[in-house]
Amino acid sequence: MLLRHTILYLPAQFLGPLTQFLSVIVWTHWLSPAEFGVLMLVTVTHELAFAITLSGFTLYAIRHIPDAADAAKRRQFYNTEATMLVVSGLVSMVVALVLLHVILDNMPSALMVGATLLFFVTRSVNLHYADRVRADEQFGNYTLLQLLGPVLGFVLGLLFMMNFEATPTAVISGYALAQLIALTIVLPRAGYSLKFTNPNREMIKAAIGYGGPIMLASWLAWFSDHGIRFIVKYGLNLTSVGLMSVAWGLGHRSAAFTANLVNAAAFPLAVKKMKEGSREDAMEQLSMNGVMLFGILAPTLAGVWAINELLVKAVIDVRFQEVTIALLPITVFAGCLRCFRAHYPDQVFLLDGNTRKFLKIDMIEAISVLVLCILGLMNYGLYGAVVGATVGKFIGVIASFTYVVKAGGFQIMWVHYGRIIGACLAMVLAIKLLPFPMTIMGLIASVLLGALVYALVLAPFYYRETKEVLVSMRG
Repeated sequence: MLLRHTILYLPAQFLGPLTQFLSVIVWTHWLSPAEFGVLMLVTVTHELAFAITLSGFTLYAIRHIPDAADAAKRRQFYNTEATMLVVSGLVSMVVALVLLHVILDNMPSALMVGATLLFFVTRSVNLHYADRVRADEQFGNYTLLQLLGPVLGFVLGLLFMMNFEATPTAVISGYALAQLIALTIVLPRAGYSLKFTNPNREMIKAAIGYGGPIMLASWLAWFSDHGIRFIVKYGLNLTSVGLMSVAWGLGHRSAAFTANLVNAAAFPLAVKKMKEGSREDAMEQLSMNGVMLFGILAPTLAGVWAINELLVKAVIDVRFQEVTIALLPITVFAGCLRCFRAHYPDQVFLLDGNTRKFLKIDMIEAISVLVLCILGLMNYGLYGAVVGATVGKFIGVIASFTYVVKAGGFQIMWVHYGRIIGACLAMVLAIKLLPFPMTIMGLIASVLLGALVYALVLAPFYYRETKEVLVSMRG
């Protein structure tokens, strides 16, 4: 069932994150380092706005959305949801205005302000509905929400820059418009309410009790992921933010891209088994989810390390190349740590409803990232800041695993991990033995070779699973 659901989610989990990954590369050829820094600060600050406003309720919806057969409770949920969306939209706009005042030296244009406000509001609603329809197993709606925003937004942003002016405003406008189009199409299909004045108080209390601690933890998680950009801005300058953000963005998005190939389908299956009354089965499902997650993150990290210089020189603008080559292997490792923790040990807390553990672990990680990032920046510049932030994330992973092992029922399937590591070593060796030209074709050839070697080494150990995938893909 996990493989079947993974394949059903594959279009959304592949094309959307792939476009986001490619957009980082493309924008380096159109924007200066300082302009790229502005764009990155706008996009990541939206994530903070979402964490402050909607993230807790969204996680509550994933776990506790009423069954579709109970029309009355569904309608109550939709009314409550509408209230949360209106409140979060207002708060998001305030955050957007404060951000523009902080990061821009000059007064932003009316178009920049309008585009940023629309981007913040539509992106938050888009993220919420994507997770909500995923909980309902509405594969079509989920795919539309995951694809139209990043893919159409990328296309529109590129068109705006080509026909008007190459600025962060053009890019933000493209994404904002695409997200609005996505919501216009999906909302009538997914179910919604416009009665934002009639929320269900019990649902709000339950959402605060369940999602509130997660919301607070997500603020800390946001800082662990993106606080480095603001530390670099105030420790150095906006240009340094742009230079660092290419490697940081590519590293985290490459990890998120590969992790999303399996995690969209994985956690809902564990939740389903938990609802059926078997924690043991749910924990077993999480253990297998962890194997699949490691099986896709490990080759990502090993592959980027093997082709780092080739990748950067083939696709990144020359203004960003030196810094990106130095930082990319570290940032990919940081991204893999984030994804592995969030989609494996941390999900034990979601299943058990023990969301307060998030606060403790994210606080440990956030403090570690803050202290080590600042110390690294003071002593070793950009490189030190990135290394410090990555070590802080590693401390967070250790803390999370320590808690879940103590909770009991958690399994780590060491045999599978050993096989995956062996396949990664074989893949790196194969890539390193062959000289590839520093071109797009050389990059494609190296990636295909690595994927082929990795698959061939693992295939004999997972014959049944490989056969199931092939049969499902044909179906």
